[in-house]
Amino acid sequence: MLYRQINSLLLFLFVCVATHSNSHADNINYILTARQTNLLKNMDRISDMAANANTTAFKAENDIFTEYSKSTSQKERLSFTKIGTTVRDTSQGGMVKTSRTLDVAIVGKGYFMVNTPYGPMYTRNGSFMVDKDGSLVTQDGYIVSGPSGGQVTLTDKDVDISITETGLVRVGSEERGVIGVFTFENENLMQRVGGGLYKTKQTPNLAEKYKLAQGMSENSNVNSISSMTDLVTVSRNIESVAKITSTHDEMQLDMIKRLTQ
Repeated sequence: MLYRQINSLLLFLFVCVATHSNSHADNINYILTARQTNLLKNMDRISDMAANANTTAFKAENDIFTEYSKSTSQKERLSFTKIGTTVRDTSQGGMVKTSRTLDVAIVGKGYFMVNTPYGPMYTRNGSFMVDKDGSLVTQDGYIVSGPSGGQVTLTDKDVDISITETGLVRVGSEERGVIGVFTFENENLMQRVGGGLYKTKQTPNLAEKYKLAQGMSENSNVNSISSMTDLVTVSRNIESVAKITSTHDEMQLDMIKRLTQ
């Protein structure tokens, strides 16, 4: 299907070059450039997804194409598609048992809040540890926040650690704090900043419909097979557009030579 569409486009370009003015040729160049730019952006996004297929709690992202039109100097309108926005797939990733005491996965909607030097940020990666001060932190050393801003305190001598579905942390029967889980009105407004973290200007709300699973980790929801297939398809499309552009340039040069002979 894709190759038939590309062949049809190639035929259309040949006809345009052979029968229309230079302004039409310029329009063709504009469309080809826009198409190639879109494909390169699309490849960057797909490559990013493939690279994060095994990243804990990573969420896939998908490009949304929208129609774009442009008026030409001859009062014609060019109409084609471009990447309008990128939407994050916030669906639950698969769960895997780790049996590690401080691994915690969120089942349902929500994010852990962590305190960073750049302000509060959010993550679904619950692979926690205890720092030298006894605070529950992420692998990067960011303190995990409680529902009201407090924190969980542990020591390296604590062994009988339990974490309930609501985030209450106990050592034996002694309570050591609560892990907060927060939700947002629009998760797609959360900006990914790397390291499994997100930032947002939205006000966090305490999550309600969720459970925490101790000794579990959430997998990425990226479909690695689909990502690799998409990479091959986009790569071929990039090559096809490059060939069309090259052929178009050669035809223009050939026409110029004929006219100047």
